[in-house]
Amino acid sequence: MDHLRETNWPELSARRVIAIRSQRDISANVSLAQLSLNGVSLSNVLFDSDGYTTESLSNVYNMLNTGIQSLYVDLYWNEKLKKFQLCPVEFENDTNLFANGDIEQFDGYTCQYGLGFGDLASQIQNYTAESDTNLADNIIILILNLKYLDTNTSYSASLTGNWNDTLPQILIDYFGESLYTQSNLERDRQQYTNNTELPDGFPTLSNFLFKEEKRIIAIIDSSYIPSNSSYNSSMDSHYTFKWSDLNGSSVSIDNTTEILSSNNFLKKSQQLWRFTYDNSLEEFTNSTVRNLTFNGYSPILNHTLSNLSDISTVFESSLWSWASGEPLTEAEARELYSNTSETAQMAFKCAAVNLEGQFHVSNCYEKKYVAYQNSSNHFQWSLSKEKHSYFSSKEELDDDTTYTFTVPKTSLQQNSLKFYLNSVSVNESIWIDLNSIAVDNCWVSGGPYASCPYQVVSSKRNFVEMLSIGSTFSLLLIFIISFLRLRKVPVRDNKKHWKKLLSQYADNDYEGVPS
Repeated sequence: MDHLRETNWPELSARRVIAIRSQRDISANVSLAQLSLNGVSLSNVLFDSDGYTTESLSNVYNMLNTGIQSLYVDLYWNEKLKKFQLCPVEFENDTNLFANGDIEQFDGYTCQYGLGFGDLASQIQNYTAESDTNLADNIIILILNLKYLDTNTSYSASLTGNWNDTLPQILIDYFGESLYTQSNLERDRQQYTNNTELPDGFPTLSNFLFKEEKRIIAIIDSSYIPSNSSYNSSMDSHYTFKWSDLNGSSVSIDNTTEILSSNNFLKKSQQLWRFTYDNSLEEFTNSTVRNLTFNGYSPILNHTLSNLSDISTVFESSLWSWASGEPLTEAEARELYSNTSETAQMAFKCAAVNLEGQFHVSNCYEKKYVAYQNSSNHFQWSLSKEKHSYFSSKEELDDDTTYTFTVPKTSLQQNSLKFYLNSVSVNESIWIDLNSIAVDNCWVSGGPYASCPYQVVSSKRNFVEMLSIGSTFSLLLIFIISFLRLRKVPVRDNKKHWKKLLSQYADNDYEGVPS
């Protein structure tokens, strides 16, 4: 049975797709290290309850398809089989006991023999291949917890595992050039370290996805594989990262801190790759996920759910940008707000920030105060002196280069704006620079004349092939046209022929309009 239908996994609504894509585009020029990347722990959320089976693995695709961007994975190095497996049971290397694909009960776990890291990587690869468009591309973080089986046996340090079963080879086999590696980071740090917008040396999300064409970052959270095991870890550091490499961390919800002062945003932003996870004693709720996200964390769901599809419910408020249920279509917003609009002109194609610090669709002609961001300190804000329509939001900035009319680009920037609005006691929503004026449901910043980049959508790799074919055809067409013109238009290859043609043209040359 199709596991997606079996668990009644909810399809991602068109509204949610638009909201996720919009938030990604808003953060396009933000460092990877500042992104909000909510995730799940596969062992606790998926495998322990549904079994370590191929059927359960199909849900990894479903998770990624509903907006999950981080996967916490427990991998067990089986010393006897010399490979990484997903099930925490020590299988024996005895083919007479069970064959690949057999599903058995072991110590309370339902496990499929032979199911390894490569099977998980295959599911992720399927998702990245099908989502490889400018509309759906996004970053995926693999956080790996490496454990060890067969602790009762001593092995010589000279033993080496099969290269095909090492982390680097599996990552390369399934992700290839889409895997972000240590050499990529070293190159980017040389390029971006002197960039005041990217002091941490990581690329922007846009450069990562569309210029470098990367999708996957693999991080080793911890490793409990002893140095005298057969596992060959010599190449791991070239293709995976440690938290120390990234200046990042993964902490329990008990160790998270809430921003209580507007002066703390800059300090918090200097802590990179901020992940946190819950537990059975303190489980994530909509409210805690939203609060953690606003405080700059990427929450990782780590407790067992009664129904796997509840993941969507828990993360319903994980977007720091749009409020739940937003963005409304223009027709929906018109029906909902037309009776309360203060102006007869209506165009529900602009975004404002509500009192909760989240975006909602509003009438572009309605007059509101405008949020201006400090150009050099992105956590400092100002408010317009007068109310304006969205179309005239920049009027007060004509002679001011200190502030700009823009949109918050990270969860911390959004939270800093919320702090500011509370400090000035604003009791109504205010304008930010975000609209869908050019194309319905395509939310862009840059004022009312900003264009939508998604009017033509194609796979990046297919686009290269199309471009090659199109270029060949175009060159052939140009050659034919040029050849025909050369046949039609005389070429001065000898003087006699040239003079004869000039004489013919002169005889047929008219002045004025022929009768």
